[in-house]
Amino acid sequence: MEAMDSPSGEFTAAYRYDKSNQRGHVAILQEDSVTWYNRCSEPRSVGIADSGRFIFADWIEYGKSTGAHIHVVEADGTQVFELQTDESSPVVDISEDGETIIVCPHSAPAQIIDVNSGEVLTLHEYEVFDRLYPSVVTVAGSDRVMFRRDPAEPSLYTISVDGGIDSKSDTFEKLQYYDVVELDESLDWHPIIEQFANDYQETEIDQLQNIIANTIGDARLVDADAEKLREVIDALEAYRDTFDAESAHSKLNALKLGEAYYRVSKVLGRGTEWPSELWRHLQRSAEAYSSALPWYDAKEGLAQVLRFQAGLYRRLQRDSEAFDCYLQIEALEDHFGVNLTTSADRSRLDEYRNKGLDHTPPNETGQFFNTPEAGAQ
Repeated sequence: MEAMDSPSGEFTAAYRYDKSNQRGHVAILQEDSVTWYNRCSEPRSVGIADSGRFIFADWIEYGKSTGAHIHVVEADGTQVFELQTDESSPVVDISEDGETIIVCPHSAPAQIIDVNSGEVLTLHEYEVFDRLYPSVVTVAGSDRVMFRRDPAEPSLYTISVDGGIDSKSDTFEKLQYYDVVELDESLDWHPIIEQFANDYQETEIDQLQNIIANTIGDARLVDADAEKLREVIDALEAYRDTFDAESAHSKLNALKLGEAYYRVSKVLGRGTEWPSELWRHLQRSAEAYSSALPWYDAKEGLAQVLRFQAGLYRRLQRDSEAFDCYLQIEALEDHFGVNLTTSADRSRLDEYRNKGLDHTPPNETGQFFNTPEAGAQ
């Protein structure tokens, strides 16, 4: 049984829903006495005013129906308001004086309602997340609604009954910032990634960490020159450990590193004389992509690196090493059961096989993904 006290502490709202498909329980207590008790389908959220006026959201059949009944009753059980909604899994609260309620469904606007008239005073679109948990509080004689991502967490932001935002937390402002920020070649990456890493470490909100990691993963590097790409690499490598605690976030960071190393290699490979940095960046690109396996983008990225490396060896007339690179793409494809070889790749493989050519692991980098032949040796 879960319980909530009224602001004055005189009344207590108690409720329990039954996971074994039995009907749930709702009750109002004044001191040690039960003033009202009832059974309903699935009471999942409640609120209680100083007068004992009580609101509860009955989710009907969670998992089978998205609908819910919202009830407001007096301390003796007299019903004063009822709302049937098709919106999913609403959570609720009531003001201290019992005159105003708020209903917060999932993926639909919150409703602030005058209990006596039934008038919807405000429809509020959540500023962040798909649903927030409300608390109606009285500040200087006026009702305010505090929104939280979870009932146990601090308030994200507060609105007045007319829907205007009164206050914002630092976390809320960060959520708004990361919801719109985009990373590309025009930015100074070192201070930005440092800020990303610090915010990632400091927050306890999983969703904010997800947004930060995905913002890095969505960074646009297609127009970055070699100097900017090196800056991106330095910034991401400096804070790589920050994102390693969460596997998915580590992979997002690795994919972007793999892309940055690869793009530098492409720039370095345009001339006729190639510095050792070219091979070093190719190897680090492959290592970054490999650390993000088995994600498809990592497979595709690794195949892209190998394809470019094969092209370099063909230009050097080192066909046995080029052959090995194409075989690695084929092995990667076979291992994961995905299409990675292009028609050009397959043509090269047929050409080398028809010639009876032996393959040799690349001298500068070694193999990134073992071929069946190499694995058997």
